[in-house]
Amino acid sequence: MLEAIDAKIGLIFTFAPERTVSEGFLNLLINEAMSSGADVRLVELVCSEAKIEQRLAGGSRKKFGKLSSIKEYRKLRAEGVFAVPNTLTPDLKIDTSVSAPKASAVRIAEMLKQPRKRKTGSRNKK
Repeated sequence: MLEAIDAKIGLIFTFAPERTVSEGFLNLLINEAMSSGADVRLVELVCSEAKIEQRLAGGSRKKFGKLSSIKEYRKLRAEGVFAVPNTLTPDLKIDTSVSAPKASAVRIAEMLKQPRKRKTGSRNKK
C-alpha cells in the first residue's frame, strides 16, 4: 500500500467485514494511508438479504470457491459472523440490490472526480 502511495498510483482495496478481522483494522489502514498523503475515499456497498441469497444460488460463485450455500450463509449470519460494527463514514453508499454493477462503477468514478467533501482529520479514529 505504501509503495502505491509513494508512486502516486491509484489503489483500490476491497473489504468484506467479518468478525475475524480486528475492529480497528480499517481505521489503522486508513490513518496510515492518509498520514502518507493518500486521498482515501470509502465506498460502502450494501445489499438486501433477499438479493444476497439470490446471488448465493448463482453458479458462478462455486467456481471461484466462494460461499454458495444459502443454508451455510444463514447459519453464519445467525452466529453473528457478519455483524461487525462499522465506525467509518462512507463517502458514497450504494445499494447493489438495486444498482447494476456498471451503474455502481459510474457512480464511484463520478465521486472520485469530485473534490473531497470533508477534511482529512474527519475520519473516525480508534
